[in-house]
Amino acid sequence: FFVNGKREPVNNYLSQLHTVVFNADELEVVRGHPDARRRFLDQAIVSIHPPYVQTLADYSRVIKQKNALLQAEQDEKISQEKAAEQLEPWNEQLITHGTRIHRSRLRYVERLNEVLENNLFGTEQIVMRYASSLEGKGDLSDYESLLAERLKLRVHAETAAGYSLIGPHRDDLEILLDGHDLRKYGSAGQQRSVLLLLQLANIAVYYAQQQEYPVFLLDDIDAELDYERIGQLLEFVQGKTQTFVTTSKESFVKGFGSDAAVFDVVSGAAKPR
Repeated sequence: FFVNGKREPVNNYLSQLHTVVFNADELEVVRGHPDARRRFLDQAIVSIHPPYVQTLADYSRVIKQKNALLQAEQDEKISQEKAAEQLEPWNEQLITHGTRIHRSRLRYVERLNEVLENNLFGTEQIVMRYASSLEGKGDLSDYESLLAERLKLRVHAETAAGYSLIGPHRDDLEILLDGHDLRKYGSAGQQRSVLLLLQLANIAVYYAQQQEYPVFLLDDIDAELDYERIGQLLEFVQGKTQTFVTTSKESFVKGFGSDAAVFDVVSGAAKPR
């Protein structure tokens, strides 16, 4: 982003407009790999605390440099002594940035659990739990010390693997529906409903922090939800966040468009009815 020809720092524009998105790609949060859930948390944290994006960038840089060093040692391009000497400052930075990430994610999950609308679509109880990869390895309440300890203990394992094995880039977010892992045991319909509830919780946390609502984008909504749930959702967000909904079905417009501004997209242009 540039203003008057001058490049603007990421932090300056990330805080200007926040959107919460529900689409088919976002379903990876509830049914995909851990990186999708980590990304879900990190994007939400950035929305209420933009400087966090720099912490993520710094951590990513450290992991990239450390992995390159570990790979060089594995390929015998540098000696073990030289690698150990160079690893120490990278691990120190990993501890600093990793601890910030761990604490930020843990706190954000606590806030999500506080505002989850468990009764919007049914009676199932939804709970989220931040699952650290260091669970069972020591005292998680002193994460910084535990991370430092595990990095020292696993140095040979990391060297053998050729990449970093320790840190919050290995963590996950557990989403439990009535005590069961939603990813493994939830139906497709339950996964869609829970994702929507997570996005609504995102909106609630953002509002509590910023005293304004983000824009809510619902892409091809009737391909993912039945009309009963759509009705409940639209009634819930009415008078709150500005919501944009896309559909290819005229029946949806007839059913839910009476309180909305309706546009037809023709040849790439949005034309009001």
